[in-house]
Amino acid sequence: VSLEPRPARLPDFLAEPDGDDDVRTPRLTGSAAWRLAADAIAEFGPIRLLEIAMAGRPAEGSVHARLHDAMDVLDRLLTLPAGVTAGMDRGRGDVPEHLAALRGAMAVELRGDDGWCATLACTDTAPIWSRRVTATGDAGRFVLDDGGFTRWDPDGRRVEHLRVGDADDGDDATRPADPATDEDPGTAAIVETIARPAGDPVDRLSRDRRIRLYALCEAARLASRTGERESPGRLIGVFGHVTDG
Repeated sequence: VSLEPRPARLPDFLAEPDGDDDVRTPRLTGSAAWRLAADAIAEFGPIRLLEIAMAGRPAEGSVHARLHDAMDVLDRLLTLPAGVTAGMDRGRGDVPEHLAALRGAMAVELRGDDGWCATLACTDTAPIWSRRVTATGDAGRFVLDDGGFTRWDPDGRRVEHLRVGDADDGDDATRPADPATDEDPGTAAIVETIARPAGDPVDRLSRDRRIRLYALCEAARLASRTGERESPGRLIGVFGHVTDG
């Protein structure tokens, strides 16, 4: 189990170009809330606007950890972005030259060729852990966080409300209902990650998916550094060529 995703630098690819990454990190897509809402998310239909906010304390991982978690969600819900723009809190100086060194706060805007748009807000300076995904589309709107999932239809009626711990299936109620744990959601997410069985599919990233997630995160870092729009597709081509070589 690790708080930091990998790869965080291009040499990480070169070291294991064909290996699967089975390091367990606190992924929202591996959480009890995501499993609880999986069918409803799959049936939601096209998403027009996606808003993702990932926040944690410094001890719970870097901005890269929060960004990787957010990009993992985005990559599962939408097509590859055509363009990425981003900005970082410059209170700590210039944007660093590799993802693992990202600290502070980052805001990212993404657009897809098929018409969707998305915003990501990631920070490692929050006083408490928080992960929240809000999606809006023709089918209405849904909100997912570590605690559960709520969906509204296009007329604003709440049609689904699922909370982790309320499920009849014990496998979905993996988050302890202990008041101390509920007051420390970051620890709860890490404990849940530790409890995931070894070899869980959410932790097995193929080479292509590792490259895609790295390219998405690196596009955001580069856009923050240069102030220019970046193309994840271009970076995927570059990284794929380098690792093939």
